[in-house]
Amino acid sequence: CLAAVRAGRDVCWIEDDNDLEPLVTVAIPTYARAEPLMAAVESALGQTYERVEVLVIGDNTDEQSVSLIGSCRDPRVKFVNLPQQGIYPSDPSVRGLVSGSKPMNVALDLAAGAWLATCDDDDELMPDHVAHLLDAAKRRRLEFVYGQFQEIDHAPPNLGADVPPRITIGGNEPIRFGAVARGAALYSMGLSFMRYDNDCWRVGDPHDWNLYKRMQLIGVRIGFEPGATYKYNRYPIESERPPGWWNAHAVE
Repeated sequence: CLAAVRAGRDVCWIEDDNDLEPLVTVAIPTYARAEPLMAAVESALGQTYERVEVLVIGDNTDEQSVSLIGSCRDPRVKFVNLPQQGIYPSDPSVRGLVSGSKPMNVALDLAAGAWLATCDDDDELMPDHVAHLLDAAKRRRLEFVYGQFQEIDHAPPNLGADVPPRITIGGNEPIRFGAVARGAALYSMGLSFMRYDNDCWRVGDPHDWNLYKRMQLIGVRIGFEPGATYKYNRYPIESERPPGWWNAHAVE
């Protein structure tokens, strides 16, 4: 399939090689996170690269999210709320590995862009995110490019609201599990034939990493571009952290 999409070229871009400003779709899957969702949308609209569409796909999300996103009048924002949520494992220990796979596959069907960026509904893109990664892809003739990200660990509630988050930088090469975040990647829609696997939890894979691993295996041109352009928020549930975790993971 990859060779067919490349059609004799070295890359599977669906736009002309000389098109330096193709449309980029920012896909944001969402479920019941109304307030952080709007921050994610605003971060996508605030890109220095102007040729973006923001595609928000609700996984049969709540009425508050529908109301808030419906109030956004920017014509670049498109919203679809699925009539049924995806079918995910009932076990919460593995559900998170694949939740959101259904709206992401719908986004692949509906995206108008030649390139796809993603943003979780409780994260944010930095203003140069699309410009930074797309420039690297065009300059280096990549089909998939990923960069660094800020990993923002928010303090447990018992420490109080005034405790600042701890910020570290993630993302490095070679591409492997833990070295790439879904929101820190950009890839050509020529790869849209590759889908997010709803059953990859059975092998212990998150659906984003499982997709990227399969891309690597079939020979997709993948590259790493230094520079953090994505904010990955982590909001820990206190019961999930062992005693003393916060102090033990202090960042100097």
